[in-house]
Amino acid sequence: MENAHLSLARRLAGLFSRLPQVEAVALGGSRGGAGVGTDAASDIDVYVYTRGEIPLAAREGIVEAAGGATRADLGMSFWGPGDEWLHAPTGIHVDAIYFDAAWMEEQLDRVLVRHEASLGYTTCFWHTVRGSVALEDSRGWFAGLQARCAVAYPEELRCAIVALNHPVLRDVLPAFANQ
Repeated sequence: MENAHLSLARRLAGLFSRLPQVEAVALGGSRGGAGVGTDAASDIDVYVYTRGEIPLAAREGIVEAAGGATRADLGMSFWGPGDEWLHAPTGIHVDAIYFDAAWMEEQLDRVLVRHEASLGYTTCFWHTVRGSVALEDSRGWFAGLQARCAVAYPEELRCAIVALNHPVLRDVLPAFANQ
């Protein structure tokens, strides 16, 4: 029998996938992949890959259609566009994250093709795509994205990460060790 978290994630994916802006929907975070070590209190991370902004009113409608919320923080942009709410019927914490599909493709090119490091978070989006479970992917776009991610860690990327990040550990005035 499917657990309440997965059932809700599938319900939300079905609702989001009806919107014309949605390319794919995936389950990620601690409940993505095998969900190993996930405790009952873990939230669900629903990754919504888009080709255009989803209006806030449409997102509010999805929250209501899924059963409503006892608390909702919608339209947040602290870490990128996202909505979070507590699902009224179950109390499950839902974290809906909206990723522009072309932007995500570019993030993967940056890491897997051009081997460009960033100060922290270099591989987080690669890991996000690689470890997620597709819930809605009618055109196979997300499956193709995941196939691109199923590669060995590039040595050129490792070298670029060390070269960029090592100095900020201790070697420069604003180093992490000095903060």
